[in-house]
Amino acid sequence: MVKGPLDGWVPVPSRPTTVEVWWVNEAALALYCVEFVVDKIPFADSAWDVIRTFVRVPAGAMLAASAFSAEGAARQISALVSGGAIASQNHALKASTRAAINTSPEPWSNWIASLGKT
Repeated sequence: MVKGPLDGWVPVPSRPTTVEVWWVNEAALALYCVEFVVDKIPFADSAWDVIRTFVRVPAGAMLAASAFSAEGAARQISALVSGGAIASQNHALKASTRAAINTSPEPWSNWIASLGKT
């Protein structure tokens, strides 16, 4: 087995157990359905982005901090701040792009952007 440059930095469980919990899958499916529908409505998607601001940024920060939980408090705090900053930048780019698309006069750009997003 070839070792990569980041081997040993972040402990990774042998298999993800979160996806085995039924309510996590149900909640993810429900949020996906809401996102799929709301994302097609020009100004509802901007309102949805405002709501998601309070979810995306803290979730990114906590995910990064939890990845470094075994590394000590200093690295965990550094990961918390870095994860929050990266999530904030990503969210700002998505929200500002969608706001610009919503101001276009034709209705199809919103649907195309919605279907083409990752």
